[in-house]
Amino acid sequence: DQLIDFSGSTQRMSALVAGTAEVQLGAPTPSGLTVSQLLGHVHDLAVAFRDAATKGESLPSSSAPDPAVSSLPDDWQAVIPGRLDELAQAWRNPAAWEG
Repeated sequence: DQLIDFSGSTQRMSALVAGTAEVQLGAPTPSGLTVSQLLGHVHDLAVAFRDAATKGESLPSSSAPDPAVSSLPDDWQAVIPGRLDELAQAWRNPAAWEG
């Protein structure tokens, strides 16, 4: 069995987060969300997918986080890349792919 390495994708997303300026957070995106809401959603999904790999529980249900109510964490430019790194690392474990 060959595992999928998510680090390339998470590194690219981290670069996008690093390139986002505070003044852009209120700007709209094509999805209809603000940049802030979209980044909050990326954070929430990174946590959810990390926890799925480690069999943790980040969400109260099995439904996807609602991007419209996602809140951007403080120090988001450091926190989001950290969560993305954790996601990639968690899925490197073969046990993540079981169950």
